[in-house]
Amino acid sequence: MILASWFVARAHYGQLAGILTAGCVAALPAFIEFSVNARGYALQWLSVPVVMWFGIVLEQNPSLRIGSLGLVVAGVAGMYSITTTLMAIAGVFGWMLASTLADGEASKFKSTLRNVALAGIAIGLLSLLLYVPPLLVGGPAALMAKSVVEWQQGDFTKGFERMGQCAWVHWAGGVPTAALWLLFGGLVIGLLFHRRVCGRRVPMMIALWLAAAFFAWARHVFAFPRVWSYLLLSTVMTACAGLSLVLTSLAGRSRTRRIVVGGLAAVALAVFVGVGVIKQRVLFTSNEGGTIIDADAIVDYLSTQLRPDDSLLSNAIINYELLRRRPELYRSLVKPDEAARVAAVVVKSTGSTEFCTDGEVMPLLAAQDTPILKVWQRG
Repeated sequence: MILASWFVARAHYGQLAGILTAGCVAALPAFIEFSVNARGYALQWLSVPVVMWFGIVLEQNPSLRIGSLGLVVAGVAGMYSITTTLMAIAGVFGWMLASTLADGEASKFKSTLRNVALAGIAIGLLSLLLYVPPLLVGGPAALMAKSVVEWQQGDFTKGFERMGQCAWVHWAGGVPTAALWLLFGGLVIGLLFHRRVCGRRVPMMIALWLAAAFFAWARHVFAFPRVWSYLLLSTVMTACAGLSLVLTSLAGRSRTRRIVVGGLAAVALAVFVGVGVIKQRVLFTSNEGGTIIDADAIVDYLSTQLRPDDSLLSNAIINYELLRRRPELYRSLVKPDEAARVAAVVVKSTGSTEFCTDGEVMPLLAAQDTPILKVWQRG
């Protein structure tokens, strides 16, 4: 994912911006989640930068057939992983058309329009083909299940405000304030001096954000913050493009010196953000499988009760916390059918709703039953 981000930023804004973007992706919690979370979101997030990269390549050379093929393959992979990839694809297509139209070359615009139309049709048909088996099993009604449209809201203003609050918590949580201000300053510079770092009239970031806003307004569906993480990536790329201008002025005309200065700046930024994130333990908290109150206390209690060669039946959060805090004990546990004793931690769930603040989740957590440890001994 770091490599994919570097490719996109390098193609769009230059080598120095690519190096800085790689450093940010390596340290920001919102991106690290996709490296440790084995779900469809990881494949979606990887597919979207690839779509962006092929979009940039095709915008430069509309006659490149391998570019069209790569765009279709990446788009289908993203659509098959999570269908909300459609929003990112629409944003990239919109940017390709707007950027070509702004250049004022009629022939190039016609070629780009043809590429976009053919790629869109191919992605749609191939994605539909891949979704035939799930549709046959679950039926079309499964697409409108409550779990799918749970985040759909009738009030656009409320939905947009809610999405913004959640996105800020998930994207900026744990990141040092100084780093956020640095990226904000780079974003302002990147937008104001876009033509100097890119050479194109239309920033891809603007096209992606407009497409996402239109989709949200038209359908009133706001989904989860990780669905919109490609918007954060495009924003970070633009911010790094702005910072690359500053570094270029400091490093001078020497290309080698620029790369060295950019590499040092990227490493320094990654270390600075990473240390702040680790200190606040942002990477160690996730509501992916729910949240358990006093998880640390539960793990401490388990540590006094479990023995080597026992087996533990619990959920991912307890297992992860035990692995993180007591790795030797965790690795000494065995499968249930091989253990003399089997211990189970029984915890009620808060449901599948995504929470954005502790004020929302704590009342539900406090209403849970106290977790119970049950132990069965063979014989």
